[in-house]
Amino acid sequence: MVCVGFIAGCLVLWVVFGYWTIFLDQGAHTDLKNFAEILGGMVLAAGVAVALWRTNIADQQAKTAAEQARTAVEQAETAANQFDLAEQGQITDRFNRAIEQLGKEEAAIRLGGIYSLERVASDSEKDRRHIVEVLCSFIRDQMSETPKGNRLPTYIQTAMSVLTDASRGNSLQGEHQYNLRGVWLVNAELSGAYLRGADLANADLSAVDLSEANLENAELAHVSFVGANLVKGRMANAKLRRADLRGATLSGADLQDAELHYAKLDGANLTGARLRDADFFKAELKDVDFSGANLQEAYLSGADLSGARFVDTKLHGAVLDGVDGLEVHQIREADGDETTVLPAGISPPDKWNVPQGVHGA
Repeated sequence: MVCVGFIAGCLVLWVVFGYWTIFLDQGAHTDLKNFAEILGGMVLAAGVAVALWRTNIADQQAKTAAEQARTAVEQAETAANQFDLAEQGQITDRFNRAIEQLGKEEAAIRLGGIYSLERVASDSEKDRRHIVEVLCSFIRDQMSETPKGNRLPTYIQTAMSVLTDASRGNSLQGEHQYNLRGVWLVNAELSGAYLRGADLANADLSAVDLSEANLENAELAHVSFVGANLVKGRMANAKLRRADLRGATLSGADLQDAELHYAKLDGANLTGARLRDADFFKAELKDVDFSGANLQEAYLSGADLSGARFVDTKLHGAVLDGVDGLEVHQIREADGDETTVLPAGISPPDKWNVPQGVHGA
């Protein structure tokens, strides 16, 4: 603004001197006229020089301000990096202290270590996979055999909850691999647990509560689920080869495409279960209640179906050829058609409306 005012003043002086010279042309001396013109030009030149000088100063000030801004940004970034390093250092210290606590003999200290790991998981996403590995290793080490008194320690129940309970909000229930092979978790409370893809082969889960739990794609070979509560459990594509599910409750469970070769399910409750494409090859299914279940396209060849119930069971496309213990009266209330493959000597019930001599083609 000062530069603009100065230049404007110079222009005014030049104009005034210009008019004055015109007046002098009309009746004054020529030398005075020339002097006025020279003086006006000098004033204008001085004004331009001052304006250029002030513009240069403004440019220098702008460059200085920009440099100061860059310095401030760099300092802020350095401070942020130092903060991150300090924070990561604190997390590492917390992680190490928690692991030390897990190694103590006192149950209360172990419990504190488990809760500490849960808090670390909430604060540090990149450490969650390591925390899952640590907790799984801890559970395997502690529960590789039946504990004294046949009772599940409180800290093990807590560790399992931290690992598998999505409602806790620690985000450990992601695509992490749970290696819990061979663990003893009898009577554990795991309702709604997230164990998708977990490896629990050879584990003892007798009388465990896994109602509405997610066990999809889990490795469950040779697992004992005797008397377990698996109501509405999600077990699609689970591997249950030679698993023991005698007396288990699986009503409303999803076992579509599950592999149950040689599995023991005597006396199990599978009412309303979704069993489409499940493979029960040579499974023990004595006295199993399949009422209301969907066994469409299921494979039961070689299974023992003595005393099994099939009231309102869907058997369309199911393969029952070569089964043991099946009698005609067991499937009278079932739903099937000509695609149902029945064992030799058993004809389709009249309600299926299958033409004589045509079934299981």
